[in-house]
Amino acid sequence: PEMIRHAGYPCEVHNVQTKDGYILTMHRIPSRLRLKRPVVFMQHGILADSSCWVANGAGGRSLPYILADMGCDVWLGNVRGSTYSRAHSTLDADVSEKYWRFSWQHMSEQDIPSMVNKALHVSSQRSLYYVGHSQGTLVAFARLAEDPEFNNKIKMLFALGPVTRLANLTSPIKSLVYLNRPAFLGMSMFGGTEVLPKKAISQWITAKLHNQIAYQGNNMMMYLCGVHLEHYYKDRLPVYLSHTPGGTSLQNLLHFSQMVESGKMQKWDHWSAKENLDAYGQETSPEYELSNIKSPVALFVGSLDQLAHPVDNKVLSKKLRNL
Repeated sequence: PEMIRHAGYPCEVHNVQTKDGYILTMHRIPSRLRLKRPVVFMQHGILADSSCWVANGAGGRSLPYILADMGCDVWLGNVRGSTYSRAHSTLDADVSEKYWRFSWQHMSEQDIPSMVNKALHVSSQRSLYYVGHSQGTLVAFARLAEDPEFNNKIKMLFALGPVTRLANLTSPIKSLVYLNRPAFLGMSMFGGTEVLPKKAISQWITAKLHNQIAYQGNNMMMYLCGVHLEHYYKDRLPVYLSHTPGGTSLQNLLHFSQMVESGKMQKWDHWSAKENLDAYGQETSPEYELSNIKSPVALFVGSLDQLAHPVDNKVLSKKLRNL
């Protein structure tokens, strides 16, 4: 919220509790016009938080500010386990392994509908526009595929770097597949755990040393995601580095690696026929039926994106009925 206010925009903080007790924080940039204005809900990707949307600063650089200048009522979501959504009604994220037993499936089932409903309630609207990036698109696709009523609340889904299948992933991240079962065994024995949280000391060190690590950071991001820093604003590099990563759970990363291994957009695989049967009524984890989605969808795919690969998104486009 400080970044938003520093840029000269009003910012409201709204909390909502999911049915399973996670307390999520949303940042709202309300319309300065009194009349009801279009509501735009924006959902960040994996290992990020709401700050990623405004990290470029004002002056036509950040989409939330552009939308706010147009009179839109902008809401920035934060899923469980990210920097601004670490609270829970009974669990402590800093000490409870149970808190971290979740993946993007739980976000799609609990977090997304809770935040969207909150935004609609506060703004007195019946539907909104959804803008998602990476994991933010994945959880939206999953919810829309499973919940017919949710489709009525989404006027249109704008999917930036859409992720639904990772069959053609070219990033070295795909090597995480080899850690699937050992990591799952460890999680089963010792419990859930947090991965890459945003810590104050790491933020300070990163910000202070940004000039020295810029080159190494560029190489690392290119290695993992195919990101090229020439596509970013150089003057905002300290902001980028001091606000990432945003943290998530080990189980969430494992769920992504399951998608790499299967080449499908599927629910969490318990690696047990019995547990899958108990959870889903079948011995294997079910695949999401994307053809069920009725809301209009717009896909924005980068030709150099090693995570949301163009080939995978071509497959996605053939499954969507209202593209």
